Amino acid sequence: MQGGVNLVANDFSDIIVLTVTSFACLYVVCFLSKLIEKIAWINIVLSAIGRDSFYIMGLHFIGFKIGTVILHCFGIEMPLAELLPPVGSNGLMFLYYAVFGIGVPLAIVNIFRVVKNIIWKK
Repeated sequence: MQGGVNLVANDFSDIIVLTVTSFACLYVVCFLSKLIEKIAWINIVLSAIGRDSFYIMGLHFIGFKIGTVILHCFGIEMPLAELLPPVGSNGLMFLYYAVFGIGVPLAIVNIFRVVKNIIWKK
């Protein structure tokens, strides 16, 4: 039996490999979900991210740009015009841009909600 999986190209050699791979991936996701479910602070964080995922999707570029501008202020030259953050294989830089790509949109949305509540209460 020949087999092979190329997830980047979405290429599966036969239906058996596709079926077994799908079930294996589903099992891993369910297993990790059960582990994460037991940790309260991760639940809170993931719930907040999930609730506002539409806003994160729409505003994450602003977070990337703010993160790049802050790096420029500290003398680290990164291309500001790129649509993708230039992290390469640098894990710390990935974490940096992930915090800005998620944190800035959440901050913008929450500030907007506070201002909206203040205006509507008057």
